[in-house]
Amino acid sequence: MKLLRELRAALTFLTVVPLKPSEGGLVDAALGMYWFPLIGAFIGSLAGAVAQLVAEIVPGLFTGVVAIGLILAITGLNHLDGLMDLGDGLMAHGPPEERVKAMKDVQVGVGGFMLALLIVLLSIACVSELPRQELLRSLASSEAAAKLSMVLLASLEKPAYPGMGASFVKAARSPGWPTRLTVSIASCLGLAWWLMFLKGLLAVLSAMALTLIVARASHNLLGGVTGDVFGALNEMARAASLTTIV
Repeated sequence: MKLLRELRAALTFLTVVPLKPSEGGLVDAALGMYWFPLIGAFIGSLAGAVAQLVAEIVPGLFTGVVAIGLILAITGLNHLDGLMDLGDGLMAHGPPEERVKAMKDVQVGVGGFMLALLIVLLSIACVSELPRQELLRSLASSEAAAKLSMVLLASLEKPAYPGMGASFVKAARSPGWPTRLTVSIASCLGLAWWLMFLKGLLAVLSAMALTLIVARASHNLLGGVTGDVFGALNEMARAASLTTIV
């Protein structure tokens, strides 16, 4: 069944869950990105459940480290890698081509390290401030919002060059995509409302607002979006959502 094949591909793409890759690979994952928010909620729920157990024993900062560390582990650090690459690109001078070249460099520069450090520390600090009973709901909502931001980005901007990011942008131009996008947004907003009411809605809206900013900045600085921009936005949108919740 196509829906389940796309769900499996999206889950395989976003996490380290050991599932057999779909035959369509990246194409199926891109076409199935409307599943991203629900997969994000699943990831956040797992981390939140563990965090609530940890908070019973060692509340505060350690809980934040465990929660964010677990999310990064489940997602295989792929999005964090994109954040570091984007940081290097932002520090580069010159035309978009030079910034993209810096992002492709396998060596991590100061810009990439500092941007990743700041975003991760902000996320940990936010989780550390959450009441124990809100950890699961907050992490599920923020992770769903982070994944929705990538879906929106694919729908808003052109690719900077052929690559992983281009596959998702292409999928967002496929027949029937407006309906899938609407379902993705509605499911994310509905889930956030069910979990946290107004606070959940505001968390999702903050991620959506950040997406608009990142899309415009990517257009101006890079000439479009890349796979690294998608990953970086995921990390930043999570932090923005958690900040809104706190």
